[in-house]
Amino acid sequence: MNVAISLFGIIPIYTFPLILGVGSAAGLAWSVWRVADLPKTARSWLDSGIIALAGALVGGRIGFVWLNWPYFQATPAEIPQFWLGGMTWWGAFAGSLIAIPFLARRSGTSTGDLADNLLPLMTSLVISTWLACWLTGHAYGAEVDAWWGVPAVDEWGIVIMRWPVQLVGALSGLGIHRLVEELRVRKWLPFSGLAANLQWIGISISILVLSPLRADPGPLWRGIRLDIWASLGLILLSCISILIHWAKKSASDTS
Repeated sequence: MNVAISLFGIIPIYTFPLILGVGSAAGLAWSVWRVADLPKTARSWLDSGIIALAGALVGGRIGFVWLNWPYFQATPAEIPQFWLGGMTWWGAFAGSLIAIPFLARRSGTSTGDLADNLLPLMTSLVISTWLACWLTGHAYGAEVDAWWGVPAVDEWGIVIMRWPVQLVGALSGLGIHRLVEELRVRKWLPFSGLAANLQWIGISISILVLSPLRADPGPLWRGIRLDIWASLGLILLSCISILIHWAKKSASDTS
């Protein structure tokens, strides 16, 4: 425990954006490497990833401003200053999701193909976000007295043994991507976009399972954490998308 306290005690305030920056760079490199054999230049895929990241940044910031509108209404100059901190994962996802159709038209590829090919970027961001939360006192688990507890810091700088929420979140993000990638390699995914929707569903289920184990304060709606509602919404949206694409494929196969 002394080692853990010492470790968390030396972490600087800019750790969160630094880890996200490293995760973004790794995700972009991973995405470009994964599609190196496709008929598009690396520059084109890299540009798409960067614009998707920009959409996520704007969407994440908008979500945070919306949640804290009374404060930002009094200090509007801080709204674009995202480097001060303040993002929401569901806002970031919405921002990147809105950008994907635009990027697909711009790059001359289908929306499904683009979403599938950007999954390494999403996976890297999921992992780096959970790890950044672990090191900076966000999304921490409830206190636990068990061998599987991990030292985690809260917003007050207190380090105790907690449910390994952030660590499990990071590992589940990697595991879900590995499972979806295996399905893709085995050619068990009959249409483009299915990989992306399956991974989105998997990540959402992970958040649903982990949210009740969190001890950090968070916004509620009807007594339920907002991230749970967002996860349910993403699962519903992904299921609708799968059904629509499946119906289109069935109609195409029978015509």
